[in-house]
Amino acid sequence: MLRLHFKLALRITLALLVVITLICTQPRDDHVLRDLLLPQGCAAPCFMGIIQPGVTPIDTALDQLSQQPQISRMDTWQEKSWYGLHLQGESPLDQLDTVTFRAANGKVTTLLVQTTHLPLGDIWLALGQPARILAYDDGLTQSQPVVAAYPAEGLFVYIALVACELDPESLWRQSGTWIGIGYPVSMAQFPRLGLPEMERIEMLSYQQLSLTSWIHQLHTRKHCN
Repeated sequence: MLRLHFKLALRITLALLVVITLICTQPRDDHVLRDLLLPQGCAAPCFMGIIQPGVTPIDTALDQLSQQPQISRMDTWQEKSWYGLHLQGESPLDQLDTVTFRAANGKVTTLLVQTTHLPLGDIWLALGQPARILAYDDGLTQSQPVVAAYPAEGLFVYIALVACELDPESLWRQSGTWIGIGYPVSMAQFPRLGLPEMERIEMLSYQQLSLTSWIHQLHTRKHCN
């Protein structure tokens, strides 16, 4: 049985390497996404070179964002404590659904980029390999919330996967699934994510996964055949 599990893990790891190589060799221009999430000349975490959670005054953020041609609309709710941006422009900006950020005590505190269109592989290639991968237990039988943490950049990537239907090739082409790229108020509080969309998993258990065999570990967690 151990030998079987080892062979399966090895096949998954090799397949991951092949798929990543294939993706990397495709003609692509992912600087737009990286410049959006990790712009040069602005200490991370920083969004669009404008918003630094915990640092940027909300008035400054709103003033500068209103001048950006990539922003088609800005919404506000909950007595102006939450703001939503709708982006437009060249790919991948047109594949990002909304950008949500919170203001408290006169500053932007947390920020979340949401997409149901952009493939996970594009995000992964733009950001590089995460420092940690965490699997949360949300109490559901099919869905598996997974968080890839980038503490040096002050952000994380969240995606809910159907683990038992997951293979290395389909992983990188995941779209149509909710994917969040979040800047929490402080990575020192990680794995508490500090965002309203994540409240249902905040207090639940989690497991840190191996960077080289995490798909196999997800299958094991969900008791996939």
